Amino acid sequence: MAQARILFALTPFEVLAGFRDSAQAAAVLDGLGVHRLGPVSGLLDVENGGTGLVAALRTLLEWPAQDRVPLVREVAAASDRLADAAGPHTAAYGAVVSMARHRADDLGLVASLLMRHRVLEAGTALYMPAGGLHAYVRGVGVEIMAASDNVLRAGLTTKEVNVPELLRITDPAVQVPVMDPSAVAGLSRTRVYDCPAEEFTLYRAQLTATPAPLVPSAGPRIVLRTAGAVQLRSPEGGTLSLQQGDSCFVPDSDRGVTVQGTGTLFAAGTGLAVHRP
Repeated sequence: MAQARILFALTPFEVLAGFRDSAQAAAVLDGLGVHRLGPVSGLLDVENGGTGLVAALRTLLEWPAQDRVPLVREVAAASDRLADAAGPHTAAYGAVVSMARHRADDLGLVASLLMRHRVLEAGTALYMPAGGLHAYVRGVGVEIMAASDNVLRAGLTTKEVNVPELLRITDPAVQVPVMDPSAVAGLSRTRVYDCPAEEFTLYRAQLTATPAPLVPSAGPRIVLRTAGAVQLRSPEGGTLSLQQGDSCFVPDSDRGVTVQGTGTLFAAGTGLAVHRP
């Protein structure tokens, strides 16, 4: 969990983001057939809504230490059995199997079943507001977020999991929408992924051999080339070529920068200078 962020999928991208509704989360847990998860499902059934989801998350993350490994292994085994079976939750069970290869015996594997599972198509972007949980399972993407000193973890990590603080700021009502990009004035091949966060905005440009203005044109910017050959040029004649995977910082003092080339260029700016038609 951290500040708000945008994830743009460069390839099909498997992600867990936001909570399921209580009834669906209970169905996913019940589908495992793991008897010791009955009390957790009971919280979801009795306390319908956000309160039940947080209570269920608390119960899983505070599971008695001596019984954690047996629980995780039983859930992983059940997920492995169900991942290839026909059913509405096979993808979620499959994600547990994938993550267990890297984080065996981690309670986060069980907690992940409370979250919404989806596979983004390449070219799709998600906006994840602050207060929500997320986990990246596999894929390649571009992520942008505000600087933060309050990143909290719920599992699937070797780092500290501060359960009380995590539960204090978790908001189970947070929605994680797919973003619809907007056009940029005068630039038909550039799109902006605008979001409520004031700290950042993401731009994506499909470049041609004809020079075009770098968008955003002002403010501090980070530029990333993900495909093709890209050249940035300042009004004074200075140039910078970016290879695939290269990035650079463009300060606010460098205005009037143009870009040209082939392929795709991403630019991250503050949320204060969104360009619209």
